[in-house]
Amino acid sequence: PSEDIEAPAILLRDQAGEILAGLGFSEIITYSFISPDSADRLGAGKESPIRSFVTLQNPLTTEQSVMRTSLVPGLLETVKENIYHGETDLKMFEWGNIFIARDPDSLPLERLFLSAIMTGRYHRDGLHSEARQVDFYDMKGAVEVLLRSLGLSRTEFKRHTPEPWYHPGFSCRIYAVSYTHLTL
Repeated sequence: PSEDIEAPAILLRDQAGEILAGLGFSEIITYSFISPDSADRLGAGKESPIRSFVTLQNPLTTEQSVMRTSLVPGLLETVKENIYHGETDLKMFEWGNIFIARDPDSLPLERLFLSAIMTGRYHRDGLHSEARQVDFYDMKGAVEVLLRSLGLSRTEFKRHTPEPWYHPGFSCRIYAVSYTHLTL
């Protein structure tokens, strides 16, 4: 029975991964164990759900002592490492579970998320175009293509800055208005 429940999520993940790869994104996989300092580095407030860590009883290191509550720290760390090695033009995505602590007698809430990031130049100098830096609208366009390809024909992007690590002028929430089809 559990295989039947997981099958649509796996198919959706695979289909979305193919679409994102077609848009030039590379899939990454980061550790589910992170540092509790990750919330501080993101500027999360004291009451932020991103601080609802599941603490490991016997961690290997302090840097991997809690379960991740967001995919953002792993993406940013991967960007940092790539930039350190001279790679600045990046398009990456990750599918992964996050874990939110609940009361001590309950298992943590586990949710599958998709996160993506773009940095550097959108494309290099070409015969008919000049190189330019990626911007909010490049990411918005990629998200629109992904959602349309998955059958979400009508979506709305509304300005919203839910967390301090998003730029206030260039962040939004995405609302699905209707489904045309969803092939799984």
